[in-house]
Amino acid sequence: MPIQIESIYVLDLLNTTLDEKALGCLFLFAPLLLLFNKSRGKNFLTLNAFVLIVSRLLLPQVSHSLRIVVAGTGVSAFLLYLMVFLERNGTGEDSQENISTGSAIALALLLSIFFRALGSTRDYSLHGWGQIHGWILGGISLFILVQSRDDEINRKSEPRGELSSILGMIGIITFVYFLFQNPGIISRWSGISYPLVMILSSLVFTSYLLSASFWKKTLIPSEKKPWLLITVNLLFLTALMRTILLNRVAFPMTPASTAVIVTPLSWYAHIPTVLMILLSSVLFLNADVFASRIAAKSLSPAKAALAWWTGTFTLLILIFVLIFTNIWAYVPPVSLIFRNQFYLPFLITGLMMIIPLLLQKKGPESPADDSGERKPLMVVSLMIFFLTIAAVIFVSARPEAVGKAPQELIVMTYNCQQGVDKDGNLALDEQLAVIRSINPDILVLQESDSPRISRGNVDVVRFFQDGLDYYAYFGPTTVSGTFGTAILSHFPLENQRSVYTYSSDDEVATAVAEFSLGEKSVGIICVHPSGNEDVNRIFTETLIETASSFDNVIVMGDFNMREYSETLRAIGDVLNDSWRVLNPIGRVSLEELESRSEEEEGDFAHGAPTLKRRIDYIFLSESFEVLDSEYISNEASMTDHPAHWARIRLK
Repeated sequence: MPIQIESIYVLDLLNTTLDEKALGCLFLFAPLLLLFNKSRGKNFLTLNAFVLIVSRLLLPQVSHSLRIVVAGTGVSAFLLYLMVFLERNGTGEDSQENISTGSAIALALLLSIFFRALGSTRDYSLHGWGQIHGWILGGISLFILVQSRDDEINRKSEPRGELSSILGMIGIITFVYFLFQNPGIISRWSGISYPLVMILSSLVFTSYLLSASFWKKTLIPSEKKPWLLITVNLLFLTALMRTILLNRVAFPMTPASTAVIVTPLSWYAHIPTVLMILLSSVLFLNADVFASRIAAKSLSPAKAALAWWTGTFTLLILIFVLIFTNIWAYVPPVSLIFRNQFYLPFLITGLMMIIPLLLQKKGPESPADDSGERKPLMVVSLMIFFLTIAAVIFVSARPEAVGKAPQELIVMTYNCQQGVDKDGNLALDEQLAVIRSINPDILVLQESDSPRISRGNVDVVRFFQDGLDYYAYFGPTTVSGTFGTAILSHFPLENQRSVYTYSSDDEVATAVAEFSLGEKSVGIICVHPSGNEDVNRIFTETLIETASSFDNVIVMGDFNMREYSETLRAIGDVLNDSWRVLNPIGRVSLEELESRSEEEEGDFAHGAPTLKRRIDYIFLSESFEVLDSEYISNEASMTDHPAHWARIRLK
């Protein structure tokens, strides 16, 4: 599912519109296929498991356009498998070699965290030699499925409450998809330590699995205390809401509004986040409860299909709601109401789990104690946990200590388009190679807001930071729904902050930080404005004011302004365009630019765009001398923008 939605989003991102590729979401309607197929035996399970595994193994080999179909087929197979599996034996209680649904989800998430840690938030098992792990796990899954026995369905005739239990299970799947498949994205919501989040999440999931290896009842509250499970769910949802709302920004809503400056949260503001992670194992308890109730009910194939379709349709709506909070200006009028509503789909998902528990008159029956029957689960979970800790420590960036201040600096601005090239193909490794070829001391990124479901919860800033061993400031949080402006540096960054100005399309947030160069302090500003004339004017005024507060400042980014625009000229009145310093030309109008040839405009390196199309700039205060300044073409930059770098030194 993550790759299916990611592929649709990336291809539509290239056109900045929603088109027919969004129909790929219809694969989520697979439950309706059961209306035409009443056979739900072991062969049906085996077939769907086989399709799911093959789809997963094919994904890394196909383009984004084909990924929509391949991943969608896998999603359909997963949903059909899950529906029938839960009907037949959702709790794992009828066979001692099985584990509960909650334990299965916990183990899958533990594996996902390990692969994400190994790949710097990118799923390591989907790329390069890491694909071997996918083949191994796929083979093991098929072997277990073939060897499992075919138990007869033995359910009571209690159709009442089936829909609420299914919606509850969909709520768990939604949380897994939105958040816990890669809990590292929580660090981009709030600024909390990435290693802490990854290790703490792994510890919580491992602790649950260890308890499940000793007690088959997996700590489910007894039927006499259903309120205990409901209370834990409410505490989990409250901590989650607090985590999101603490990072919600009161945006400037009119041109007359003043800029909003947001600094990193204090350590105690992360307490709700830690509590939310500690309470996250309630998802697995919920899964066992809902699986038990689904397995105990008796529904006709038609009613089961419609019940599950209702759940998957709800999931689809939640996916769109979460994506619309980021692209609220691009699918009017529907998307406009979701501006700054990042919390909403998570709140709805939490209620989808809690309401079915409230509808249940008594708690689930606790299975008999089965101590010691699943020790392999304990061994496997502990092994993955320690491997995850090793992966986090080994892969995370380790910036080298800076000795004597260098005489020269290389600075670079790079619109990475969320880690894809101009054709929409994943290109993180290629983009990392581009950056390494320049080896900048200071790197700023635009369109780096990738830790969200629309980009598979892959964090391009983390990926580059770990690959380059840099310090990093992610800039505006994912909760705020901006393009993403980030700063990476060989030097420790100080006084980090994000400056929000009025916006009409996307939220305009400028990342600001400082570093020490010997005894002097240098300001770094990364920009990516977008909008109407008022947006550009207010952004420019705020930028000039911010830059003027530094004696030494470097301003870089995707300005979305042409060289002949009045707003860009206003910036040029107080700061020097590094490329123009070495390629001087008088101020000209658009009409004059149209009449010039590329040769007359100047010597762009490596076939970079013509002057009249240039929107990526490096501006410097008068205190800097420009030694070199070049553009790299879109093709060579592996994105839809030319990378731009300059070699400079303080005078």
